[in-house]
Amino acid sequence: MDYSACPRIYSDGQWWDTEVPNVMVSQACPDNAQGEARRNCTAEGLWQEPDFFNCTHTGMIEQQKKVWQNVMYVYLLKYGLV
Repeated sequence: MDYSACPRIYSDGQWWDTEVPNVMVSQACPDNAQGEARRNCTAEGLWQEPDFFNCTHTGMIEQQKKVWQNVMYVYLLKYGLV
């Protein structure tokens, strides 16, 4: 076991684990979110704050679908396609 790596830790609803230092760890987003969460383990074996930028809550995805359906309907109405 490499003791210079970041220790296994539970944080922000997820277990973060790596066996090597100086690496970006990626995993599925927590809870009801889709995408990929990332967290950097520094060369010194310290975890940086997790990055959830690419995580989208499933409720938001459903809302996005509804918005796009409405946009398409308005477009079709505008050009007389419905």
